[in-house]
Amino acid sequence: SGGVTALIIASKYGNTDVVKTLLEDEAWKQSEAGGSSSPSDGRAEGEMPWEQQLIVAFHEACCNGLEDVYEALSEVFTPTLSELRRGADLANAAGFSSLANRLIPAPRQSIDSLPIRHPANQSPEPKLSLVSGSD
Repeated sequence: SGGVTALIIASKYGNTDVVKTLLEDEAWKQSEAGGSSSPSDGRAEGEMPWEQQLIVAFHEACCNGLEDVYEALSEVFTPTLSELRRGADLANAAGFSSLANRLIPAPRQSIDSLPIRHPANQSPEPKLSLVSGSD
């Protein structure tokens, strides 16, 4: 498990600037490491893997209706459809329907209309990318 991390705490409490700084630090760490992020790269012993931290932070942002934190995270993190659905469920449960609707478009919009990014260096499983900007 590894417990909570700075990224998760910052996401939970809506500290968008801190979230952005942590994301930049991590990107820098990974580029310094030549793109390979082994679990030991600057991680505290037993700290949860970065990908996992991003997912938890994303869900914290959803629970708290923090669209700006979600946008900061989405710069580097593309949730899978199941993560988006969970995020939307959490946002809805907490009463943040506008955020939930951004995560999972209303049924009238076909899911096919969303752009799908295929990063060259990642698994072939398609991940959905949400378009940020005004509604």
